[in-house]
Amino acid sequence: MGVEKLWQGMIMDRQMQKMKEICKNIQGENHEKRYMLEDMPSVTKIILGGLGIEKVPVPIVAIMKSLEFQVVSGKMEDEISGIVAIDDTLKKEFKSDKVIAINSKDNIGHQRFTMAHELAHYLFDFDVSNSITYYNAYNTKEDESESERRANYFAANLLMPEGIFREKFKQAVVENNLYLTVDNLSSIFQVSHEAVKRRIAELSLQV
Repeated sequence: MGVEKLWQGMIMDRQMQKMKEICKNIQGENHEKRYMLEDMPSVTKIILGGLGIEKVPVPIVAIMKSLEFQVVSGKMEDEISGIVAIDDTLKKEFKSDKVIAINSKDNIGHQRFTMAHELAHYLFDFDVSNSITYYNAYNTKEDESESERRANYFAANLLMPEGIFREKFKQAVVENNLYLTVDNLSSIFQVSHEAVKRRIAELSLQV
């Protein structure tokens, strides 16, 4: 093994330990105070800042793997974007008790959003201190519950942090052309057009 590979391995190990520590703190605080929708910008800042992530696209796959999630994909029903599962019985097939399954029929941008969405469920809805198993499916056709709205807002803030989004918006905006503006931002952040449109509306930006 070369020195460079050793160094990269050490950095990755540090990142894994850091993310686990951040995750543990968030889950512990959530058990005490229950994070709400309005807390998502500050929570995602803690994650991104703790990991030293200052550029986009945010490496969501690496973040999931740092928490020892196996990320797999396959064809699902159209309305199901993904499933998060925590269960000891998964180890035999997936070599991990934590799995995120992504609908391979979705575009890459939406797949990335789904991973971030399911990370939110893991952080805020899985009672790590009292539960052994947890399953959740991301169904885009169902009415949004409080936890679904929180998961979507978490994903938006994690993948499209407000400060960076506003900066990139100024660079990418095409006056009077929403489609080109959205397409530019979709490429920059590697999320779907729909996710970009929602983020523009959330931040009250004008094209």
